[in-house]
Amino acid sequence: MIKRDTIFYLNLVQNMGKSQKHGILVFGLIPHVSLFIYETFCYFQKNFPDYARTINLKYKTILEHSRHRAKLLEEKDFLVFLAHNTQLDEEHFNREHTGWFKWRRFFQCDLGLYYYRDNIIHTTTNVYREQIDHKDLGQNIGAYIGHLYRNIVNAHLSNNDEPNRIIDRLVSYKDVKARKYLPSIFNGPQNTALNSGILATFAALNYYRYVLTDLVPGSPDTLFKIKYIVLYHSVIGIEKIKNQYYSELTDRSKDLIERIRADGEVRQKQKTKHFRNILVHYTINDNVPEANLDQNTYLVELIEHFFPVYSADSLNAEIDKQIDNVLCHLQAWLVDERK
Repeated sequence: MIKRDTIFYLNLVQNMGKSQKHGILVFGLIPHVSLFIYETFCYFQKNFPDYARTINLKYKTILEHSRHRAKLLEEKDFLVFLAHNTQLDEEHFNREHTGWFKWRRFFQCDLGLYYYRDNIIHTTTNVYREQIDHKDLGQNIGAYIGHLYRNIVNAHLSNNDEPNRIIDRLVSYKDVKARKYLPSIFNGPQNTALNSGILATFAALNYYRYVLTDLVPGSPDTLFKIKYIVLYHSVIGIEKIKNQYYSELTDRSKDLIERIRADGEVRQKQKTKHFRNILVHYTINDNVPEANLDQNTYLVELIEHFFPVYSADSLNAEIDKQIDNVLCHLQAWLVDERK
């Protein structure tokens, strides 16, 4: 599994680099790359400590924190993280508006929204700041993936000749003022940090649905892993909103949440935590009988163990369908009813 993931991320990063907009597109990928690097490194430390000592993972702590962004609203401090970043951005963009020019703070934009094919794929709020402060972080990530490619895949690095699949002219951005924009979406002004969290979930689903499906041909195992994890955490995050913020929700918000939760297939996927943990931690647990495994066991066989009523292809299609359904509801929820 680590071999296939290494090949996938190397090709993905190379393909993304061919786009003139790669500096925008890469931010939506960072939580997934961080998760891959951190979990594989921990796996090597536990199982192959001598090999792990040959790897220079300079920013392990930053990647450890960054990987939590993949959990979205399920992450315990996610809303605190977003609210803190919103405040930092407001202070940063208004730091020169003092004295006679203080009035400009009412108009200064401080939140960036990024789109692909007119679908929001990222916001500047959902960025782990240390990623920006350390300019050589990208080089360290690239060196790590290259190290795995040479030593685990046993292949020499080379540039692939695949064309740029991203339509650069369809990548766009919009600057808005957070104090005006965030109260105008989803659940309205009751809890703007919650709106920011839902927006991050919406963007993560869109990133898979539009960016990654354009960049990656076919349905490789690692792409399945990404979309499964994004859907899994998105649905649990929606459940968390219902359980922890119900008294703050508008009637319309409650209705749209129930529409998402009413989908039995989505709820079934939410229960497969053991499968999700195998995908993330590269560790087979007691939920899979050891007699059913050997070194040639493929992801497709694990899928059919955890989802006996599905084939790998039918589950792949079903998850795509569920992501489209959730996106449809989130799109309807995006514009507050007061607008």
